[in-house]
Amino acid sequence: MNQEEYEVETILDKRIIRKKPQYLIKWLGYPLHDATWEPLEHLTNAQEKLKEFESMRTSNLKEGRM
Repeated sequence: MNQEEYEVETILDKRIIRKKPQYLIKWLGYPLHDATWEPLEHLTNAQEKLKEFESMRTSNLKEGRM
C-alpha cells in the first residue's frame, strides 16, 4: 500500500520519549496547528532539515539561547 508522503517545511522542536528522539514537524502547506511529533525513522527523506535543526540547536545551546 502506498502512503502519501508529506514534505517537511521546518523542524520546530525535539524531545526524547522512551530514550528515542521525536521531532515537532511543521508540514509544508499546512498550518502550524497541524504540526506533529514524529520519530526519527519517519524522517528518512528530511535528512538535510534534521542537520540544519541540530546545527542551529547546538549553536543556540553554546550561546545560551535555549
